[in-house]
Amino acid sequence: MDDCALASEQVNRLLDALINSIRKANSVIISKVEVKESISTGKMLLVLYTNSEKAISGLKKLTAPLESEFELAGITAIVETKETLQEHTLYGQNIIEEKINDKKFLIGSRAFSQVNIPLFSLVVDRIRIISDPRRRRKSWTRTAA
Repeated sequence: MDDCALASEQVNRLLDALINSIRKANSVIISKVEVKESISTGKMLLVLYTNSEKAISGLKKLTAPLESEFELAGITAIVETKETLQEHTLYGQNIIEEKINDKKFLIGSRAFSQVNIPLFSLVVDRIRIISDPRRRRKSWTRTAA
């Protein structure tokens, strides 16, 4: 696999190792893979999607070598069927922790998370400045005068 320019070196290494494990196993059904990485802790959450409950034991064996090789907060398998969506924690936790400015967020395996945390931090700072009621009052006073 070619490296993803948007992902860190650590994420690209994890994906390469996972792909190599899948090729060796030759029987594990994975429909989608997500890697969530925390900039503040350096830990990753590996999320594997499958459509079979029977694949869970195979996924545990497949991912076991990754647990000690990478900075993983956890590995989660999500079984997607027409009727349900079930989450199985294969290793560690099913969340990662991220700090944005002075706030701590827990990001779950099925949650959307911002990829570019430094840029997102700047956006949050701008929103704070713009939404400050004291600033709005001053702006209104200047306009009205």
